[in-house]
Amino acid sequence: MPKFLLVFIFISMNASVANELDNSLLLMCENLKKCAIERMNDNHKVTYEAKLMLKATFNKKCILIEKKFAQEMIMFPQHNKKALACISSLALSSCEDLLHYRDNIKCNDYDELIKGNEIGH
Repeated sequence: MPKFLLVFIFISMNASVANELDNSLLLMCENLKKCAIERMNDNHKVTYEAKLMLKATFNKKCILIEKKFAQEMIMFPQHNKKALACISSLALSSCEDLLHYRDNIKCNDYDELIKGNEIGH
């Protein structure tokens, strides 16, 4: 996670939550990259160059995901535990489960809370 985001997170939440967020996001992103490469390997022979390109693309996507969660956790600190539960579940999910994100109850609960807060904001 970019260090400037950590500064904002540390200001808004305690250090243990920020550290858990950082670690969970890293694990989640690594899991997403691993599963994407596995999925591509199932369908095609993936070259080394394609894997590098895919990893770079996921690194950019992960930065956006990190920013999204960090911003939401700052805006809606009452939902930080649900956010961490969602991120942690994605980090530990099997590749098959990641394909069916909508079935992830922890993330569905969090998404609904955030949508409700955004409407009321």
